[in-house]
Amino acid sequence: MLLKNKIFIILITVITCNFQFSNDFSRNDNFNLDYISNNNGKLLMAINVIGHVKQSGVFYVDKDASILEIISLAGGTLPGANLNSVYLYRKDSEKIKIDLNEILENGKTFRIKFKPNDTLYFEQNLLSDLITSAPLMSLFLSLVNVLLVINK
Repeated sequence: MLLKNKIFIILITVITCNFQFSNDFSRNDNFNLDYISNNNGKLLMAINVIGHVKQSGVFYVDKDASILEIISLAGGTLPGANLNSVYLYRKDSEKIKIDLNEILENGKTFRIKFKPNDTLYFEQNLLSDLITSAPLMSLFLSLVNVLLVINK
């Protein structure tokens, strides 16, 4: 009976240590990987898309993905996005300004090689920002109303 208890304790210890090790491995290493592979073995990298897009988030894309493919994964830009000033931020603090209007309107080819964990930031243009910021617009309309009443 004593031998059974020792084997049981050893087995529980091994299972517990193995479970803890596997959880630590998966939790810590996923953030340090530059590339992951999908079920077909294709290498994908994480690209962050933030700002004035329909769905901000982290998207896993092919290493040769274009900026338009990445934008489509984010659901496209929202009305009022400043397409003249899209910024690409790199892990090494590099900041690249992209004029998406020029690419779309003039057919200019913009072939940037995205790197793992790049971040695309879409600014909202000033007019759109003023219109969508309700408290500021409400204050402005109230002031206009007061001026109109005073001038009568």
